Amino acid sequence: MTVTEQSGPAAGDAERRAAIARAGRLRAAGREVRITTVWVRTAWWLVQALCAAAGVGASVVSVAHPIIGAAVAGGALLIALTDLPPLALARRLTFARATENVVAAPPDRAGERPVVLVLTASGDLPRRGLRQRLPGGVLRWSIGGLALVTACCGGRIGGVDGTWIGLLQLVPTLALLAALLALLDEAVADVQPGDTAVEAILLAARELDADPPTQIDVAILLAGAGDRQAAGLRAWLAARRARGLTPADAAIVHVERGSGQPLELGGWERGGLLLGGRLHPQLITAARQAAGREPALRAVRAAGRTQGPAAQACSAGWPVIAVKAGDGAETSAFLVALARELDDLVKR
Repeated sequence: MTVTEQSGPAAGDAERRAAIARAGRLRAAGREVRITTVWVRTAWWLVQALCAAAGVGASVVSVAHPIIGAAVAGGALLIALTDLPPLALARRLTFARATENVVAAPPDRAGERPVVLVLTASGDLPRRGLRQRLPGGVLRWSIGGLALVTACCGGRIGGVDGTWIGLLQLVPTLALLAALLALLDEAVADVQPGDTAVEAILLAARELDADPPTQIDVAILLAGAGDRQAAGLRAWLAARRARGLTPADAAIVHVERGSGQPLELGGWERGGLLLGGRLHPQLITAARQAAGREPALRAVRAAGRTQGPAAQACSAGWPVIAVKAGDGAETSAFLVALARELDDLVKR
């Protein structure tokens, strides 16, 4: 990977330079490539931080004024929930920034194929901050804390009093404080280096172009602002849906950044920002079969759920799985095996 391909934070100059360099590599491999600029509002953390701060204040106020506390906490909870994708209402008051999607259409071939496989990864680098250290994700801490503080305020309004309600309310208040610190850290945290996910997709595309599947087309999407609740991927999917692409015609494989060996199918059975919904069952089956086809890769299932771009695509109704990248070449081999399994699945 060249120096110009080293990406950076979402909607930054390094991300734009990397998008141009990666588009050049795909063109050199014979792909028709477009770089599309998408205006996104990346300050999701600011809205959630303000809501968490309001929840802490509401918890303190509710001791003497429970009605006011309930109103503030309930309002903050409503704002926090409606600022989640796809609504994202409150962040519309923040500044928009430009990010780039690198889109490589499937190579021209005779005939039509019923399914397009979209291999996608985030083009930016995620921030390595306190958010990643909160089990279950920062949104569960902040929104869950707001819900519990609101409930405690409601109990106080109903006449519940005593030391025990104060001790009970202290737990979500501390959770909100932890979430607030983690959310504010998003503005200053360093990025997490390593672009093995992007490299794996570029390598897999080259091999699949040399020996293409017979029943599926393979498109490439290096989506911008992936660390900002998959803003680039969500924009691309919305645009493609408006142009006629349906979930029945697509299969999406999102490659998330990993941390070495063994290769992990990260969060490949469940995904979601708050609730863990099941990812696409046929793609899960294909991934298991691909892991069996390439036993030397030692691909294992990751525990838990993904909260990354795959979760966003899943919540929008698209068939998707997530793969956590290990070594670029080995992840590429797994992606190729997965494409072959999907091709066989469509043939049946």
